[in-house]
Amino acid sequence: MSKKLLTLAALFATLTITIAATEKTVINELQYMRKVEDVKGSTLTAFQLDKTIYENIDSFSCIRILGDKQVPFRVNKQFKKKKQQIAKTCPSEIVSLKKNEADNSIEIIVKKSKEETFPSLVTFNTHDRNFDKDVVVYSGDSIDNFKSPQKQQPIYDYSDIIKLRKDSITIENTNATFYKFVISNVSEAKTAEKMEIITEKQLGKDFSEIKKKTVYNKQFHINNIVLTEISYVYTDKQPITQIVETQHIKTEQVKQTTEIVIDTFRQPISKLDIIPTSDNFFRKTQILKSTDQETWHRVTSAEISSLHIANISKENLKISFAETRTHYIKLIIYNEDSHPIEIEKVNVQGPVYYAEFLMPEPLTDLTVYYGGTQIAAPKYDINRILNALPNPTFNMVKLGQQEQNPEYNKSPKAAFSFLTRKISLYIIIIIVLITLAFVVASCIKKIDKLPEE
Repeated sequence: MSKKLLTLAALFATLTITIAATEKTVINELQYMRKVEDVKGSTLTAFQLDKTIYENIDSFSCIRILGDKQVPFRVNKQFKKKKQQIAKTCPSEIVSLKKNEADNSIEIIVKKSKEETFPSLVTFNTHDRNFDKDVVVYSGDSIDNFKSPQKQQPIYDYSDIIKLRKDSITIENTNATFYKFVISNVSEAKTAEKMEIITEKQLGKDFSEIKKKTVYNKQFHINNIVLTEISYVYTDKQPITQIVETQHIKTEQVKQTTEIVIDTFRQPISKLDIIPTSDNFFRKTQILKSTDQETWHRVTSAEISSLHIANISKENLKISFAETRTHYIKLIIYNEDSHPIEIEKVNVQGPVYYAEFLMPEPLTDLTVYYGGTQIAAPKYDINRILNALPNPTFNMVKLGQQEQNPEYNKSPKAAFSFLTRKISLYIIIIIVLITLAFVVASCIKKIDKLPEE
């Protein structure tokens, strides 16, 4: 039996080696490479995809980042972040109140009711008008132990002069349980609005007139104190766009149309901004795309206009459409029987994409490889990792000059599509398995005839 086991082990080892030999390294299929420059110790790192990369890839799956080993990354479209404030009231109660006559202040201690709340703002709700007070905030974990005070902050109301009011101040220590607020100048000398007039008479005639206004102490009245937890969320409002580098191919007057062809170098685009030298027109337009300037496909249709006449000044010269990647864009302007409008320039705009990744530790030189066709997309968990961060900030790095990948396989096999390579791999495996099955069966028959030791 030992000879049988040895023979089978050798056959399966041969099978494993044969299958492994059929696998190709993806790096061999990527034609170009660029070094990552300014590598720093920041964990979150990114670089912007540019014209050089777009011009040489079919899709984002044709990109890899390598250091000592492959670096997981994601390609992420950039959006304008809209910061939205969320205010949540923190349940609390007043546990102590003390007036200090010596310095004309009042001391109020508030306890928050829930430990999981983190107030960063306190509001003194009052119906009083025309006041100016200073407030000092103390925070602590017990009613008898408060930390050093924050910087003095004002609350005020100047309604008699201007519509200006501030009744809230910030809290720095949001983790405390107790908060002490010391409000100065709680009692102010005020003059009554009504005036008392006293007339003195002599010999039946008015002799003198005395005008008197009453001066009284006005106490600052607080209706309630509200602790508020302020947080922020960032929502994606709209994609960030930029003017992409393009090349003007030609402008032609064809029948009753103006046709402008632009090379976009296969960058993602989503908007045309037309800059005319002509005024006062309305024109229908159509945008087409092509990979070879032979076959064209419709992208969108729109109307452009420019009015600068009398007191009217209106323009509608931007054309937006669904994001697309193509080599050439053709703008057709339908002039009909009107004179062709003169176009100075057409700016092409598109979304911004970053390749985002975690910088390997320890730091190592990184190289970006790209340039293949129909390469299977890598399956990383980096997207879930980065999505778990509330508002990540990336250290932006630049890429060096494009170089030829010395490991690039220029043989015809390298041009096979992923599907073709996969099918070929399966066919090879099936042939090997069938061959081995016959060999194993034959060997077993021969081994069975051998005398046992």
